[in-house]
Amino acid sequence: MRGVWGRALCLSVAFIVAGRGAAGAQDRPDAAAPVAPRAAEQVATLDVGDLWRMARHKDAPADDARKRFFVFSPSIGSKPSTGFNVGFSGNVVFFEGDPQTTHISSLVGGLKVSQKGQTLAGVRLATFTKDDRWFVQSDNRLSWTSQNTYGLGGSTPTADAENVKYDFFRFYETAYRKVKPGLFVGAGLDISDHSGVRPGTDALPSWDEAPYQTYNQQHGFAADRQTSSGPSVGLLFDTRDNPINAERGVLASASYRTFLAGFLGGDATWQELYLDVRT
Repeated sequence: MRGVWGRALCLSVAFIVAGRGAAGAQDRPDAAAPVAPRAAEQVATLDVGDLWRMARHKDAPADDARKRFFVFSPSIGSKPSTGFNVGFSGNVVFFEGDPQTTHISSLVGGLKVSQKGQTLAGVRLATFTKDDRWFVQSDNRLSWTSQNTYGLGGSTPTADAENVKYDFFRFYETAYRKVKPGLFVGAGLDISDHSGVRPGTDALPSWDEAPYQTYNQQHGFAADRQTSSGPSVGLLFDTRDNPINAERGVLASASYRTFLAGFLGGDATWQELYLDVRT
């Protein structure tokens, strides 16, 4: 697993550096490039920082659209799959170019530990380079976690659920190139790795006869580890004025992912089509 993580880390850095380099090689924006709204054109908002300054009778800082903004906070929650969980999360927003011609970018990350002994971490990146020439999207996760598994179909009763522990690593990276105002085409690399698969604390005594084990035996998969790796292509249409808090515009995207047996440790060949439409 160290080999997969090492290759993924190098490729992640290469994606970001390549995107920045390509943008820097072309200094002149397209004449027909969409103009991102100025800060003054945005609807006025009031956030926690504004309230804190008001309470202290402090003036708002001078508007600097190129300045990076950081937000870090503790997180507390609860859901059936994790129980009570605590951690922290952070968000960084910034512009890679002139805010009049470049959309805002964001970096989001967090770490949680749960009542059920799980550790969940992840980092997501959505960055537009200068004049929106490139858009780089990342979804990377690392978890030591567990969840209940069931037989295929909807007939498995809840009482027959098998609790499974495993280590999870995801590396999804896509770089998009703008071909027309608001329209991007891209390609990427996707790796999803489940390792250390084993019975959880609530697993039934019949682990060797669980549907998960039966499926693996029928299809020749390893029971303790499975990896899916392969390239992807994508099409993105984004006319939103602000990807973080849109006031107008639409988003439509399609990603076709191909996972190949033998590619970067992949166990099987299969495909996935992901569609996302927002208004």
